[in-house]
Amino acid sequence: MSTIELKKELKNYIDDGDDKFIKIFYEMAKAYMLQRDKDKMIAEGEMDIKNGQTYTLEEAKEIMKKMKSVIRVELTSRSLKDLQSIRVFNDNLYSVSKSREIIDDI
Repeated sequence: MSTIELKKELKNYIDDGDDKFIKIFYEMAKAYMLQRDKDKMIAEGEMDIKNGQTYTLEEAKEIMKKMKSVIRVELTSRSLKDLQSIRVFNDNLYSVSKSREIIDDI
């Protein structure tokens, strides 16, 4: 099936779906899109590292300090989940103690 045909079929499923189907389909699509965005950010970060486009910890702290003075940060459930994802990513990339230091500075 072509992409156009698949989209038409999916639209039919959505039009015919009951509440339960729509909610499940929505959550599945949302999770997929979120993971796709995260994968893209990770790939971009890995490319930055490969190209030497990195900051020292002190430079990153200074950037964050400047951002905090300009942007009011609101912790929502989404931002807390994002911070959790960052912590897990940093735990795998750095040592756990270094990861905690980075997250604490955020």
